[in-house]
Amino acid sequence: MLKALRYKKILWPINLILFNISRLSLFRRKNLWVFGAVRGTKYDDNAKYLFEYVKTFHSDEFRCVWLAQDKNVVALLREQGYESYKSDSKEGYKIKLKAGVAFYTNGLDDFGYFPMLGGAKIVCLWHGFSFKRLYNYNYKGVKAVLKYIADSLFNWVYRDYSMVTSEYVKSQFLAEFSIKNPDTIFITGQPRNDALFRKVDMNNILTTSVIEKCQNKKIILYMPTYRAKGQGKRLDAIIKELVEDEQLNLFLERTNYVFLIKLHPLTPPINVRENDNFIVLEYTDVKANHELLSLGDILVTDYSAVIVDYALLNRPIIFYIPDKDEYIKYSGTLEEDFDKVSSLCKANSPQELLPLIKSPQMDVVKSINDIFSDVSTEGTCYCENVYEIVRNEVL
Repeated sequence: MLKALRYKKILWPINLILFNISRLSLFRRKNLWVFGAVRGTKYDDNAKYLFEYVKTFHSDEFRCVWLAQDKNVVALLREQGYESYKSDSKEGYKIKLKAGVAFYTNGLDDFGYFPMLGGAKIVCLWHGFSFKRLYNYNYKGVKAVLKYIADSLFNWVYRDYSMVTSEYVKSQFLAEFSIKNPDTIFITGQPRNDALFRKVDMNNILTTSVIEKCQNKKIILYMPTYRAKGQGKRLDAIIKELVEDEQLNLFLERTNYVFLIKLHPLTPPINVRENDNFIVLEYTDVKANHELLSLGDILVTDYSAVIVDYALLNRPIIFYIPDKDEYIKYSGTLEEDFDKVSSLCKANSPQELLPLIKSPQMDVVKSINDIFSDVSTEGTCYCENVYEIVRNEVL
């Protein structure tokens, strides 16, 4: 993450020029749609699911191309029959200068070091919504003014349209990204969440070795969010405390539960001794990150955006937040609604967590859905919602 922030600062003045020059491209085609995700390092998240949807159902209307920095991602997609290029290759630049619409999850760097998509319609799908206050919330006074001026010239999270899940998230986006026109923010749901309602096949989600460990067991998914600046050791301590709690282990054995621990992709490996009741997933253990949610009978998490996705399944969610004060000190302010929602089902120790697992409460799930899931999208196809809006706006 720090490396990404450094290159963004270094390349900002160059992209200020190149991005705005690319607005002069005479070759842009409304039917050429490009997709990217996670700074070009992965084929994943909302962009992946929308890409596959448009390719499957609307390929007669639009040419869809995936751009990535990682040559292995490009090779994988080509093997699957998709059109894909390295972002900063000769062909990649040609595509960027011709693209009429570009979809990203993390920012314009999803399309390489030099996006050159000025003049294309840029759609922010984003990579999850939560109670965290991000981006422009962190700037005050003179810094906020300077940030606003800089963003007006070139902004790594520039967008023409934003796709969100509710009015609550819409209000967050207006503040966090200083979006002037609320009519450019559409409530569609997240494309990746269509996958939650498909038939679950563990073989498509986990490796064989992990499946063998949790086959025929009820699963508690533990998905803590990313912690940095030394807080990784704190996360080690949090997980170690869970793994070594005798009463929790005894309960898991008696009830045929297993704790499946999925760390944030940016979290370094942790040094915790596993046992039959706790499985710490390696990055390579998970074939489909988002579909993993479908396997969980209960979700235990903290400040992560995963609550918004998982709540759609209407299954129990428990907030496990023994380090809340430390986290806020590092990460900044959480929305006031976090305390209101988390208080419905939260624990600060293994001893507090155990009774919540034994008798999970559903009030917290309803509260999350009331805030983050708009009734207008219930029962709809989120990918189709996004597709229809973009198609109508562009054509």
